[in-house]
Amino acid sequence: MSSSMSATSAWNVIVDALNKNYMVGVDTSGSPNSYGLAPGHAHTIVSAHILRNSLGGVVARLYRIRNPWGSDSYTGPWSDNDSRWTAAYRS
Repeated sequence: MSSSMSATSAWNVIVDALNKNYMVGVDTSGSPNSYGLAPGHAHTIVSAHILRNSLGGVVARLYRIRNPWGSDSYTGPWSDNDSRWTAAYRS
């Protein structure tokens, strides 16, 4: 993502590309902060999801990302075992 592109703009571009069935990826090579993703290779963005609270407010915008190497599981915020995944969000 370009440093001049906002997170919302990036979200819109990625969601648009996914809706058009384009292949979308994330490259973590050379990135000092890879947001908890395995460093040094590419990941595939499989889907994008908006989590909302009971009032309809946006809680988080999340990408489902696949590590094609199958190594190094993500353990950061909203990872598989994160306590933020309530029963309501898992359904």
